[in-house]
Amino acid sequence: MQRKLTDLAAIATLNDADLLHIVDVSDTTSDPAGTSFKVTVGQLKATFRPTVVDLSEAVDGITASFSVPSEPQYIVVNGATYFKDAGFTYTPLTVTLDFVPDIGMSLRAII
Repeated sequence: MQRKLTDLAAIATLNDADLLHIVDVSDTTSDPAGTSFKVTVGQLKATFRPTVVDLSEAVDGITASFSVPSEPQYIVVNGATYFKDAGFTYTPLTVTLDFVPDIGMSLRAII
């Protein structure tokens, strides 16, 4: 018996081993609309987990520009959050804060 997804009950809690149905629309080997695959909740979570780049050792009390591997979503300085064009600017591989952090401040880029 087939049922619509909208007819199913919602799950109360998710486990990393729970399975989801995914259609890869770029893989048309099984069907022109895409190929079906299974994915675990754990795999999905890992895909969306941000990368944290600790720049604290580069804080010298003089410099406001720091090298980063890619554009950050936001910057955290001593627990305060700063966003692009509202606390820092980004040019390829460099983030420049609107201020110079003091020596000893923690500085992390969330990418």
